[in-house]
Amino acid sequence: MRLNEIQEERRECEVRQVQIYRAAEQEDHRQFTAEETEEVNRLQERISELDGMREDVQREQARTICAEREQEIAERNARPAFAEMPEPDSVSARMDRFVRDTISGRATLTTTDGDGQAAGLIPTDLAPSVVELLDRVSVMRQVATVSSVQRAMNVPRQTAYVDQTDGNETLTAEGATFNAADIHYGSINASTFEAKETGKMEYTDEMAEDSAFDIGAFMLRGLAEQIAHKQENQFCNGDGSSKPQGIFGTISGVNTYDAQVASGALTVDKIIKAILNGLPPQYMGLPRYLVVGQAAAAAILSDSSDGRLLLQQQAQATGANMPSYEVLGTRIMISSRAPVADANGECGAVILTEGSYMIQDIAGGMRVTNDIFTGSDTGVRKLNAYHRYAGFVARPQSIVQITM
Repeated sequence: MRLNEIQEERRECEVRQVQIYRAAEQEDHRQFTAEETEEVNRLQERISELDGMREDVQREQARTICAEREQEIAERNARPAFAEMPEPDSVSARMDRFVRDTISGRATLTTTDGDGQAAGLIPTDLAPSVVELLDRVSVMRQVATVSSVQRAMNVPRQTAYVDQTDGNETLTAEGATFNAADIHYGSINASTFEAKETGKMEYTDEMAEDSAFDIGAFMLRGLAEQIAHKQENQFCNGDGSSKPQGIFGTISGVNTYDAQVASGALTVDKIIKAILNGLPPQYMGLPRYLVVGQAAAAAILSDSSDGRLLLQQQAQATGANMPSYEVLGTRIMISSRAPVADANGECGAVILTEGSYMIQDIAGGMRVTNDIFTGSDTGVRKLNAYHRYAGFVARPQSIVQITM
């Protein structure tokens, strides 16, 4: 018998037993008749037999599963070893080939050949890896909303959460005209905050032609890190004048919290108060980030006050492989370009919520060009790269600047 058939017959036996019990109970709890007693005993014996049959079927199923698993393992072990399989074309190898082709003048010259990319433009399949290199260095790229666009685009921006001064929050009687609570929207022109960062690396003919290692990937990583550090400086300190807005600068509509301490005295308690007293309640439920410099982060992490009980070290790490610490669900992010506040009123830390800051990578990625003339008499050449981007505050009212 199959397992489902055994289960069904066992259920029918139990149902019949219950019927006999209830029949006797409904008749003033009388004793079972001889026929009923015989039937109950027979049903119980059959239930015991079915239980034994069920155990046999389950054991057989278990043996079958084990046998199939052993066969699967045997087949897997019989496959060719990894060393015998073709080596995959890794991202690092493709980066190396792209840079070497650029140096040698073999890069794609039209948008219809090869990778479908213009000369010097990072191929589409490598673009995510280049962005990952930028993210590894830039904290702001890790916490911002990043989009890849063909040109800097206007984006909608919520200029105020709700106007609480016009009386529109009153209840409306049935059948009466109602006034809606206003949520104010506007737009922001991203091209106003567009910039182009450049990087440069030198190499020799011998390095390019004779090296056995992936010099191309090495140079591309170096260029990406240079550009990311420059971008991080703009995201933190830019003044928004034909360049990105900096979250530590003067931005209309942001919230401020005066910690009344020097940057080296910033504590967990001060951060907690800034989160609770500076951030509007409607943003408390969003993912939050505290962007600080290394000195301020060290002061927070060494805080021995009662607030340290709310400082939780997490098991995961950020894109830069930094330990991830949280205060009231607000992750501490250490930026290499966050300023050190050394005068009263200066901003030394910023709380960002999800969607506060937006970055637009323009034209899909980074462009790399080879300078074959500079230093040609010595065999020293230059590989130049630039990256167009825009960075701006998309939701100022969800930001808290902590002044010292």
